Amino acid sequence: MSETATPMWQDIFATDVTRKINGVIKANDDRDLADEVNEYVLTDEIQRNLERFLDDYNDPTNHQQNGAWISGFFGSGKSHLLKMLSHILGSVPQGVMDEDTPADQRMTREQVLRAFITKAGKQDNLELQGQLERVRGIDATSILFNIDQKADKSTPAPLLYTFIRVFDEARGYFGRNPAVAKFERDLDNNGQLDAFKAAFEAKAGKPWVEGRAEAVLWDVEIGQAYGEVTHNVAQDSIIERYENTYSATVEDFAQDVSDWLATQGTNARIVFLADEVGQFIGDNTDLMLQLQSVTEDLAVKTNGRAWVVVTSQEDMDNILKDRNEKQEHDFSKIQARFAIKLKLNSADVIEVIQKRLLVKKSEYMPELGQLWDAVHANLRTLFEFGDGTSKFTNNKEGDESDFIATYPFVNYEFELF
Repeated sequence: MSETATPMWQDIFATDVTRKINGVIKANDDRDLADEVNEYVLTDEIQRNLERFLDDYNDPTNHQQNGAWISGFFGSGKSHLLKMLSHILGSVPQGVMDEDTPADQRMTREQVLRAFITKAGKQDNLELQGQLERVRGIDATSILFNIDQKADKSTPAPLLYTFIRVFDEARGYFGRNPAVAKFERDLDNNGQLDAFKAAFEAKAGKPWVEGRAEAVLWDVEIGQAYGEVTHNVAQDSIIERYENTYSATVEDFAQDVSDWLATQGTNARIVFLADEVGQFIGDNTDLMLQLQSVTEDLAVKTNGRAWVVVTSQEDMDNILKDRNEKQEHDFSKIQARFAIKLKLNSADVIEVIQKRLLVKKSEYMPELGQLWDAVHANLRTLFEFGDGTSKFTNNKEGDESDFIATYPFVNYEFELF
């Protein structure tokens, strides 16, 4: 392109290509949510995946199919898709976020939905628009988390305990210690938690949200506050007694979720969205069976109102490929439970780069067309070689629209990146 027409090569782009882009999407951080939503690219593949998922999610007769498996290689955008789904499907409680974004700076679920409805409209995808509109009518809470960050692998059932932890945190309980969270939940169920917090702070001189993390130091004050709000004598070692007697089962957890949903409204839902589950499970068949049990019991206890959506670098088939005859039946149940499978591929990544970073201003399109006319005859010579040597199969040197969309790169370079 001529220097006089474009004195700065950045001028041809519709957006600032020097802007900072966070390359890692964090499930538990919504400080950059507005940018992550606004810059999200609805590729053809993403649209198909969303349509497939929302078909089942919006189906009022679906009370059993509540699991979705998103797979894709590192950098394919599966974590970004999972995060967008969480905000499309429901409200994300601040209790599961590491950073407490001020309320006036948070992007609401309604704002996220409107943004995606607009994106679908720009793609002339009326079906997806309609599905997103229907989602608006479903009240839901989304619990989004990276399972590897939240899990304590020293526990007897680490996957189950992680689900329990994030559910407790979403409700404001102390998820890091399930026994303390159970103590809080019991008080809450009896309408005494707020009174206990006030009594504890009056006696300890610090708020309960700080004191509960060091409960062993405040045994006397905890016992006194408990006795005061329950109109009983002060209790000794009450947290220790909870810790000594605490146990958890999949059935108990599913029942807890069901009981909570009953307080949220007739049609309310909850969606657990766990990032990097495939990596967490690895070749551990017990963890895979835990995932199947959790997802199945949630469906049964809640009549399909609790969903589980996970991501993995591998397809489920690859994770389950080495199984013996005894495991065959159990693993077939897992396949059936996660029948909604959404796969992201490398071609999708190229489309995202083209549409998110390399979109050109309309006034420069004629000149880019002229550049194509001048150089395209030489591209095959440059990027295809004789028999027995490499050929950059991703290159679309015969396609003018792809050349313009990719400029100043050549398509095959993305694979090298």
